[in-house]
Amino acid sequence: DVTISHSSVIPFRDKILMELNTVTPGALYDETDIKNTYQRLSALKVFNSVGVELSELDTNLVRCDINLGESRVQGFKVEIEASSNSTGLIGISPQLTYHHKNIFHGGEWLNLSFLANNQFKINDKTKSNEIGISAGLSLPKFLGLPYKYFKGPNIPRTEINTSFSYQDRPEYTRSMFALSYGYRGNIGNVSYQIYPVQANVVRLFNLDPKFSDILKYNPFMMYSYQNHFDAGMGGHIYYNKPGAVSMSYIRTSFDLSGNALSLFRKLMPNNEIDQRLIWGVPYTQYVKAEINLGKTWKIGLEGKQSVATRLIVGAGHAYGNSTAIPFEKQFYCGGANSMRGWQARSIGPGRSLPNKLFSIPSQAGDIKLEANMEYRFGLVWKLNGALFTDIGNIWNWDSGDPDMDFGKDFYKNLAADWGFGLRCDLGFFVIRVDMGMKVHEPTGIWRAPSQWLKRDGFALHFGVGYPF
Repeated sequence: DVTISHSSVIPFRDKILMELNTVTPGALYDETDIKNTYQRLSALKVFNSVGVELSELDTNLVRCDINLGESRVQGFKVEIEASSNSTGLIGISPQLTYHHKNIFHGGEWLNLSFLANNQFKINDKTKSNEIGISAGLSLPKFLGLPYKYFKGPNIPRTEINTSFSYQDRPEYTRSMFALSYGYRGNIGNVSYQIYPVQANVVRLFNLDPKFSDILKYNPFMMYSYQNHFDAGMGGHIYYNKPGAVSMSYIRTSFDLSGNALSLFRKLMPNNEIDQRLIWGVPYTQYVKAEINLGKTWKIGLEGKQSVATRLIVGAGHAYGNSTAIPFEKQFYCGGANSMRGWQARSIGPGRSLPNKLFSIPSQAGDIKLEANMEYRFGLVWKLNGALFTDIGNIWNWDSGDPDMDFGKDFYKNLAADWGFGLRCDLGFFVIRVDMGMKVHEPTGIWRAPSQWLKRDGFALHFGVGYPF
């Protein structure tokens, strides 16, 4: 016989527990069934312990008792990231997340997030504000297929996510609604998130007249900053290789948009430049992919020193109904987790100078190359230090401006910085402060040490968690 028991403090549908269980009455004992049941029930993350106990009844039979320990199924998480540079621009990004791991008494995870972003200068009216809310529901099954089709230790989860954000900048106001449906799971050391359906609706309004007039003479930027409907598929694949001396990972992501919609192109109305429209706005058509490679080496027997490295390569290309990738899908550099000598979105594309159209940095591009290296070491108590260097930039494919476009001399436009940081490791999270100083500008200018602490020569970042 097989019995499953749990505390009444955590109401849970018994049918789901029995379907996740792979130990079958009357079957021959198999160690694999015990391990699979343990992992499948543990993956629910609803119970803090899973005990599988076997007791002998006679020489041929054993009884299986599965005991599930109670745990807290609700919680909050607070995150904050802040940065500043020598020009006086300050950025603050707080986020509050609420989660419930058993919202419908079947191991369903509910996540609600509230986020904000504020960039401003002291004694200056220039500012940018963004607020957003997102909701996600994760079900412990592959919708459309019963549990019997999944024999191993891992059960895919079905995910439904939606979000809304509102951004108010000096140049424009923008709102974006997003919806996605897909699956996530694990196969050995590989985890994946595949979304066969994902859609975004972006609308811009309150455009500053000067900004609007300039866009008319820059087709590449005009197509990036227009109302659009983005529908397609995407996903992430993550391979992690743990080790006692070194750890490595490979993360890949991809986006395909507009291909299914293009099959009905002839049925759609068009605008004056022959873009096909859905709900009065053009649908986007592009492909985008990114690969992120990372490796960390531990130094010494105690492992208090380590060297962490990362390489990012990404590219996107618009075609068909689009001539440019939507702005929110483009790549950028800078910030607390990127090129730390710069603030977010303040580098590139290419060797171009900062775009004077934007009061708040907003540089983005179709291509991204970035490499990071960080030497981490212990100091005193829970305080650790780091020395780091970052190299990278973004480019466009064919914007019509050679200063922005990717070419054979792209390496001459790589930005570089170095810096140092402090980390307070409290066990359950890390508080981090990094100061990055510019060494090489994308324009080809090298900065002497005497310029590192001068105006626009450094940036200061505060964050939670390691940068990579």
